[in-house]
Amino acid sequence: MNRRTFLTTTAQASSFLAFGAVPFIEKNTDSADVIVVGAGLAGLNAAMILESQGKSVLVLEASKRIGGRLYTLDDVAWKPDTGGVQVGDGYKRLVAIAQKLNVGLVDEPRSNADTLICLGGERIQSSEWEASAFNKLLDSEKKILPSLLESTLLRGQSPLQTLDDWRSEKFAAMDISIAAYLKSKGVSDEALRLIEIASDTPGLDKTSVLNNFRSSTLFAKGGFTKSMMIQGGSSRLPEAMAKSLKQPVRLGKIVTSIAQRNDGVVLTCSDRSTFKAKNVVMAVPFTTLRKISMIPAITGVQAQAVRSLQYTTISQIHVAVKKAFWLDDGLPPTMWTDSPLERIFVYPEADGKPARMLCWINGEGARKFDTLSEKDVLALVQAEMKRLRPASEGALEVTRINSWGKNPFAGGSYVKFAPGQITKFALHLAMPHQNIVFAGEHTAMRFTGMEGALESGERAAGQIL
Repeated sequence: MNRRTFLTTTAQASSFLAFGAVPFIEKNTDSADVIVVGAGLAGLNAAMILESQGKSVLVLEASKRIGGRLYTLDDVAWKPDTGGVQVGDGYKRLVAIAQKLNVGLVDEPRSNADTLICLGGERIQSSEWEASAFNKLLDSEKKILPSLLESTLLRGQSPLQTLDDWRSEKFAAMDISIAAYLKSKGVSDEALRLIEIASDTPGLDKTSVLNNFRSSTLFAKGGFTKSMMIQGGSSRLPEAMAKSLKQPVRLGKIVTSIAQRNDGVVLTCSDRSTFKAKNVVMAVPFTTLRKISMIPAITGVQAQAVRSLQYTTISQIHVAVKKAFWLDDGLPPTMWTDSPLERIFVYPEADGKPARMLCWINGEGARKFDTLSEKDVLALVQAEMKRLRPASEGALEVTRINSWGKNPFAGGSYVKFAPGQITKFALHLAMPHQNIVFAGEHTAMRFTGMEGALESGERAAGQIL
């Protein structure tokens, strides 16, 4: 196994530890009207808009690549995405930018609906779930597959009517945990247990149900009719956006401090380079922002949000499949499991791409997974797959591991507000701090995901203009 094939989390983390201990130096300071920190969709959209209005813009990016949480693994044979993928046709900003930059969008392929349930050491076909002895759900819940419990039990429950309602005081009473809400509706403890296994949250008791209602309202009211993806991989869009800028993005620029002075804002990086601008767009997650020294400091409710806003964690294991083991055991390739690997998606050979597998681990499971060493991960994948699917023995080779929780420049995959945080923080997240404005999907007021990131960049540019 070539160690280069794995995400260089350790190397990134060691460089990130340089935060804070860098002297203030201004020799050979580069300057622009606006400095944008972060080369994800939010920062790049802000930069494009500001340039179109005559501003000189310089984008700084801490990592060695462009795209933020859009990340196509181009050095893996099948070029999988390990970050954001889904593009709704209601994402009007994204669609317009893709068309302008000649980046293709294609329909997202339908996944195989037949999923093998691996629960308590047993393998259960989807068609057998309702009558299975391992199905301990209430009679009213028994027909629902474990993977669909959360979406089904919350379907039609949202009281929100517009894309802005999620942050309205009118619905503050709904800013309670998913667990508390479902319990109030009579959902069983067993259903909650199964939902928790692969829930895309920091935990059902740690996540406001308004996150779910916001998403469902977005699908209902946001003009969605189908789901698409970026042709050639999600990274192609931010790469094209960066290429359209007048100045190349400065990679490997880890901002450690930002000082606002009478003559402008000065940013200092871990490599001792400095940059100066009249305005700054901070297009980074709050997990990163809270590690940057700011003079003067952010105060009040906004400071509380920076310190405490929570992000869900996602870890993914990309696996090459050398033998179609599902043909040997006659069971569906894709699995929903209560194992440490959680959801396991298998893609048979097609369209010139080799057979491949993706283990998708969320929330608390991802946090536990992230404590393992690389060696332990390799052993775990082989052992768990042998236990779940004996026919897979000798057929699998781990190609890449990616953890958004361990990524020092992300600290998680995307924001998931804790109970009470929407009511307390939502109206404060995008407030300017003197000559600094904030962008990123966590500051979007209407959309989430990629469109939310673009929306926030547009708003940040508008605040400066």
